[in-house]
Amino acid sequence: MTAQFEVESFEHVAATPGTVLLRVTGRWHGEQRERLPAPMLTVDDGRRTHRLSPLPGLDEPSPVAGPEAPTWRAAYSAPAELVRAGRTAFALDAGRGGLADLPRP
Repeated sequence: MTAQFEVESFEHVAATPGTVLLRVTGRWHGEQRERLPAPMLTVDDGRRTHRLSPLPGLDEPSPVAGPEAPTWRAAYSAPAELVRAGRTAFALDAGRGGLADLPRP
């Protein structure tokens, strides 16, 4: 089964002069309830694809997908220049061969 991600918010917050915090919130919808692997944030800057792991936090990094999926939150640390680049594309990769595209933060 491939879960579909519904974005509620995707934002960036300056953390240090050269680093930003990328925060994403949403729900993973699927036909049946299942635990997904912790999604990697993929950032394609036009030259290469960067894969970022979720930071430790209060929420479980591995989301639950299902018909009545709970809200999932994660944060990722990234170099600030990745967010500033005009052609940067963002997506979540929770395995199983599918990417969930994200809007620009």
